[in-house]
Formats: sequence, structure tokens, C-alpha cells
Amino acid sequence: MAQDYAKAFQLLSYAYNKGSKWGVFYLGKCYFYGLGTPQDYSRALQFLDEVDWNYWEADYLQGMIYARGLGVAEDIPKGVAYLQKAGNHQEAKEELLSFQKILYRLTYRSSFRSSYPTDFLQFLLQSDQLRNLPLFGR
Repeated sequence: MAQDYAKAFQLLSYAYNKGSKWGVFYLGKCYFYGLGTPQDYSRALQFLDEVDWNYWEADYLQGMIYARGLGVAEDIPKGVAYLQKAGNHQEAKEELLSFQKILYRLTYRSSFRSSYPTDFLQFLLQSDQLRNLPLFGR
């Protein structure tokens, strides 16, 4: 059976305007993937924000939008929080793992940098104790 996303989008818009709680989620999904309408992450987020029940796929899509900065400013911690809410679904777990690695690296790098002088190499080269080591060409 051929899929007519444009017709589906029209029907979902109608359902949303009539108060359908599933219409709001599926409109968000249509905007996220560009199904029957041009892809628009900002509009997708507007609809997904209206989902007022705990639904893993809505949390997953919101997590993707925030963590990847799709149509909004990138906010990895907020995206990871949404991905964590998405629970044990494989798609969410895979994305969560990749962003947790990114957060770990960012946290590790910033803590490493903040515990040493800003120009660590210059500090090493100026240090009297290190200048006399044969390692530096003497």
C-alpha cells in the first residue's frame, strides 16, 4: 500500500485541531522527519513539548533535537536528560551512549585544563627544574 504522507499530515492536523492527544505527537514526528510537510525541527519541538504523557518516542525525538542542536541551540545535557527519559529503547540507548561519551570528554578536558596553567607548555619550558633535563636539548 502506497503511503500518502501529505494526506496523513492533513488528517493529523485535523485531529490535532479537534484535541487529539496522539495528533500532537504525530505532528511533531512528521515535522521531525519531514513526512508530508517540510522538515522543521523547531515546529517539531513545539508539538513534542505539548505531549503531556510519558511516551518514550517523544522524549527520544526531543533528546535528539537538543543534543544535536537541530533547529535550536545545542544543549547536550538537556538532550541527554530527554534521552534518559526515553528508557530502554534501543534507539535512545545508542544515542545516549554517544552523548554520554561526549559529555565525559568535555568534562574531563575542562577539569584537566582548569587544574593546570592556561599555557601548560610555556610553563614547562620556563620551569628551572625542567630546563636542565636532557630531554630539552642540553
